[in-house]
Amino acid sequence: MKSLQRTLAAALIILALMTNAIFAAKDYDVKELLQNAPRSSDYPNAGFVNLIDEAEYVVKSDGSWMSITRVTAKIFNERGRDIANVHLAYNSAFEKIKILRARTIKADGTVLEVKPDDIREISPYSGYAMYSSVKAKVMIMPAVEDDCIIDYEWVVSGKQSIMPLHFWTVWYYQSREPTVLSRFTLEVPADRGFGNTAYNVKIAPVVTPSKDGKKVTYVWEGRNFGEIDTEPYMPPLSEICPWFELSSVSDWKEVAAWYWRLIQPQMKPTLEIEQAAAELTKEKQTDIEKARTIYYWVADKIRYVGLEFGASAYEPHSAKEIFNNRYGDCKDQATLLIAMLKAAGVKAYPVLVPIGFKGPTSKRLPSPGIFDHAIAVAEIDGKHIWMDTTAEVCPFGDLPEADRGREVLVIKDGKGEFVQTPEYTAEENSTSQMATIKLNADGGITASVLWTATGGGDLAARTTYKYAKPNKIREGFEATVASISPDARLNDYSVDDPAKRDEPLKISYDFEASGWANRTSKFLIFRPSLYQSILSQTPFSKAQRQFEVLFSGMSSNSSETKIVLPNGFKVEEIPQNVALKTDFAAYDRTYTLDGIILKVVEKLVRQDARIPISRYPEVKKFYEDVIQSQKQQAVLRLDSEGATGAGEGGP
Repeated sequence: MKSLQRTLAAALIILALMTNAIFAAKDYDVKELLQNAPRSSDYPNAGFVNLIDEAEYVVKSDGSWMSITRVTAKIFNERGRDIANVHLAYNSAFEKIKILRARTIKADGTVLEVKPDDIREISPYSGYAMYSSVKAKVMIMPAVEDDCIIDYEWVVSGKQSIMPLHFWTVWYYQSREPTVLSRFTLEVPADRGFGNTAYNVKIAPVVTPSKDGKKVTYVWEGRNFGEIDTEPYMPPLSEICPWFELSSVSDWKEVAAWYWRLIQPQMKPTLEIEQAAAELTKEKQTDIEKARTIYYWVADKIRYVGLEFGASAYEPHSAKEIFNNRYGDCKDQATLLIAMLKAAGVKAYPVLVPIGFKGPTSKRLPSPGIFDHAIAVAEIDGKHIWMDTTAEVCPFGDLPEADRGREVLVIKDGKGEFVQTPEYTAEENSTSQMATIKLNADGGITASVLWTATGGGDLAARTTYKYAKPNKIREGFEATVASISPDARLNDYSVDDPAKRDEPLKISYDFEASGWANRTSKFLIFRPSLYQSILSQTPFSKAQRQFEVLFSGMSSNSSETKIVLPNGFKVEEIPQNVALKTDFAAYDRTYTLDGIILKVVEKLVRQDARIPISRYPEVKKFYEDVIQSQKQQAVLRLDSEGATGAGEGGP
């Protein structure tokens, strides 16, 4: 035993010496940093500039690894000060972390070091025993003010990779803020192969073999990346920012086999799980009914704990632990769901999802690193039934928008298959509003509104009303009717139970308002809708645009408003019908007069489309035309004979 202890102690000393030799903090000259740093006038829209953003990653022949990361940034103004609140997450079960240096350099050259006592270690999930190893080093940089520089380095080491003898990573040369120097260094054994692919940039690594030929060092370096201005409906950063990925994994079969080895033992149902599944499904006759019941039970009874794959590793906890503790992250919930479905005789499989990437996953370099979410899929009657229990309000058979249109990896008995999750159709992702308005001769109204939705709108509403306080719900309705008329008075309102996911969620409210229509001695003039319900303002107000327009997914928004006209008036003028159509969207607005009922129907359908910058003027004009059409007004004239005119269509 003493011999073993001496061996371990010697190994720790060697590791410490290696860490100090390879990862000694680089003492860049303070004066040089201050003199060469850009000024705020160089980037007037930026909150800060990354002066140095670099990482070094060393892979050992035994699979152990170490990395050092350095961040040096100049803060221009208050918008950039949040980056001075540093939060370094790691998993203490298989990683060690050490902060090598942390300091603030003031504009006058004064250097203020972060003291060791000012560095805190927190366990953000301390209340959850299964995630007690997830920790973070937290420090608040001192004396942060305009034109100061924050500079810190930290080292992380691990005994082995999550996927033994393999490594992978992604390196972004910049985010949205400007970056002066971005560098990534990789040191690997000479016999360790890997692939690398660059996106949106052409930067090849500088390759340097060691003198003894046992190691090879690769350095990717980029300089002077300008800031990226945010625009509505712009492509994701993965299509704009310069970045690269590397991976030593040979193919996706290897990823699937590895993950199956992790998850397969964890999915075994215990006797208690089998009994629970049997009790839940005892009156269910079909696999669909069984799957629906178990899906809702897991979604409702297993509390979701949101952990990214990177922080909590990839191996889920056992179905037994999750069932007993009644909480879990995405892969845990999927594991328990699959185990319970198996106990009920329903085949289901784990699914790895790249939430942060919407593209051809199978064309990326193989590695687990691309995936940041896990769900389950059942095969029932020859169809895929996708299930994400982390979306608590999601109806059975539906998927939240973040899961849709992704090329996911379905793992069956150790083999992987890429499958595309379904996109919404316009009908599946829609909102609908029905309104009835009784218009009085003085311009006041009494109105009732019914709102329903499917897809993303439905899930958003369910989430809002599931967690909102009752007084806040009422305040929300009061704010809605106040936006129609400042003196509006809310009478009644109702919201269906968000937990009844198999039924459409209905929201309704009644109110009264004076002065909705403008009354003169002879006329009533009003905009024939409660408010601009479909499109209240354009997201395309800029004269010029930097990036192409990306409409991701289809949607449909419609409304129908019936206005009961007052006695003693006749229709002088109603707006003309509107029909606007492009290959990326269509908008229709029709007016029908039937006796004393003026009906207004409008619908906006948006396609899944990618529109080049050259066509931006078309997009801009389309949205402007839609908004303008909603501003048209109807005119009623006081009829001296007390009769109200009737007719069809526009004037």
